[in-house]
Amino acid sequence: MRRCAGIFLLLAAWAPVLGAPVDPGKFRYRREIPAGPPGLTALLLDAAVLSRSPGLADLRIADARSRQVPYLLERRDEPLSLPLPALARQAKPGDPPSLSRYRIELPYPSLPAARLVLATTARVFEREVRLIEVPATALEPRGDREPGERTAAQAGWRHADPETPAPELTLELAPGPATRFDLLVEEGDNTPLPLAPPRLLLPANRLRFFDPEGARLTLLYGQPGLAPPRYTSPSSPRASWATPRTRSPSARTSRSARSRTPEPRKERSSGAPWWERCWCCCWSSGGCCAAGPRGRDEVACPRRRARVEFLHGEYLRPTEI
Repeated sequence: MRRCAGIFLLLAAWAPVLGAPVDPGKFRYRREIPAGPPGLTALLLDAAVLSRSPGLADLRIADARSRQVPYLLERRDEPLSLPLPALARQAKPGDPPSLSRYRIELPYPSLPAARLVLATTARVFEREVRLIEVPATALEPRGDREPGERTAAQAGWRHADPETPAPELTLELAPGPATRFDLLVEEGDNTPLPLAPPRLLLPANRLRFFDPEGARLTLLYGQPGLAPPRYTSPSSPRASWATPRTRSPSARTSRSARSRTPEPRKERSSGAPWWERCWCCCWSSGGCCAAGPRGRDEVACPRRRARVEFLHGEYLRPTEI
């Protein structure tokens, strides 16, 4: 009974409270959010959003009347995997016969820090791998001049056990506007190393929000310099409720470690009404965790964190656009 009451209060707190109107014309990009069942929803951000919204501060969700829908920004543990086209060996004038060159093109510019993952079916090998950034001017005729090459990443790749598959090679890519790279593999006197189609691993972020029934929602982004949104608690207009913030895995680990440390039990404040207290008192018979008013410290409560994670994992279906 207590658990049912807690779920009811949680959904009530996420009721369709809309924010101030926003001007969609000031955003360069707008994408319709796929319709789904009303209620709490998770929206996974794809590579296009990560590329065109650096820092994700200018994200806004608006309904058909341009009213903002409050959301929380969450960083996922599992990265966003983006498959890239298969690699084809191509030679460049002046390359030695022992060098294999492959062109890699990213689908979007200005992506955040990413990891390029390479795989092979070979079992015993040793190679030196370099990733060279190809400037945009290198695609234009320059006469006898050659553009300067900049090494974006390099690493040694070796495996000596014929009974086990070779480990994947991961190259770290710094954020930047470049989209074209040349992958150089020093083959020595060996045959070219067979390479599988590469993958690009990006930070995975998703938005959690309440999808009103029958609403047509749009994701707006692409307004540089716009500050992150700030929303007001529906129970207390003076309290800051949902400034979207990124929850990193290390932050959750540290909070989990703190939750295992025994602390003196705090008495529940008798002066505050029940809707101003922490949500975890709805599930536990041991009383409130004394994390403070819901709008101020809602994320700091480890007991509420575990309950909310269970609720989201059990009932939410993420939607990717």
